[in-house]
Amino acid sequence: MKNTNKFFLSFFVIAFIALQISVFSQSDSRSQHYSNFFPDIRNGKYDREVVEFIGTVTSWERVPQSTTVEYWVRDDWGEVISVICRPPYPETEKRYKITGIVTVTNTEPLRRYIVQESRLEITSSLTERERIEANIKISEAEQAMLSIPFYRDDSQAKTYLNQAQNAFNNKQWDIAKQYAKKSISEAASAPLDIVLFLIILSIVILVLIVILLVIKFSENKKISKEDKIDIKKVEKNSSLYGETVKYHVPPPGTLKVLPGKFLVTKGESKVNEIRLFKSKDNPDSEYLFSRNMGSDKFKTIQIDDPTVSREQAKLFVNGEKYLLINKADPNKSNATIINGRQMELNENHELKPGDVIVMGTIELTFSM
Repeated sequence: MKNTNKFFLSFFVIAFIALQISVFSQSDSRSQHYSNFFPDIRNGKYDREVVEFIGTVTSWERVPQSTTVEYWVRDDWGEVISVICRPPYPETEKRYKITGIVTVTNTEPLRRYIVQESRLEITSSLTERERIEANIKISEAEQAMLSIPFYRDDSQAKTYLNQAQNAFNNKQWDIAKQYAKKSISEAASAPLDIVLFLIILSIVILVLIVILLVIKFSENKKISKEDKIDIKKVEKNSSLYGETVKYHVPPPGTLKVLPGKFLVTKGESKVNEIRLFKSKDNPDSEYLFSRNMGSDKFKTIQIDDPTVSREQAKLFVNGEKYLLINKADPNKSNATIINGRQMELNENHELKPGDVIVMGTIELTFSM
């Protein structure tokens, strides 16, 4: 039973640790394009980082005493950012895919702009390529969604995938691709679904409890079956010992032997000790010292001596407590003697190891 409990405890601990493991995702080296992308640039989120975005050139002007120009790009959400470039210059009202470094001015008030590294006009062939790339990336995101374990929260990855699909339907290929990348990243690092985890944990604990209860019930049933003894069969096969002191001894392994016993120190040549027996399914622990053999053979210690009464004394056993009660009236017969003192009628005495009891010609010493 102990080994079974250790097994299930180990299983539970390992299962609990395994469910806690999270996966870390690698971030893209380039910033992602989204609705607050330009405002985040102006607020300093991407200072000195390489960014990539798509937008329409609204206007441009030359930088004084320089060959460079500054032009303004509007994204699909209506946000505008300025870009510095060298020739060739962009054309207004055309869409470009622009890559550059976010730069900050050295003087107050601080102003942020993009120093262009590359600029590619969005043509029909480029648009088709962007559409194909976005479609492929969305397919990868859908596959990543399917790989998320059931015990992890896929809500954020699903949100990004829906945004990617909406952008694709609106022919915003680059935005669709960026959202698909985000969905893939979220799928790889999906956090543990706490609610689902607690439900699974509760089910595991419940199953373990049920298994342990079934094992315990089976063991108790087995023990109960073993302890149900046919007392008549035991009596038939029991042995009777002694000349003056007579008591029945059951076959080995049938009845429980109590730890307390009486050593026969005088008056009997064949019996050295008296043992007490009880069946596990019988809680009654009352024994009788008598001149005659009682109806319950294993509850009677017979002292075949005319000076002993039919009901000389009773012994009550409760755990390790042995209580002796004198039932012989000292005014009419020979009362029980404990440690040299005659006991009164119905007087009780809790036996301790070494106590000497005299009944008729028999002297007994209690032992544990």
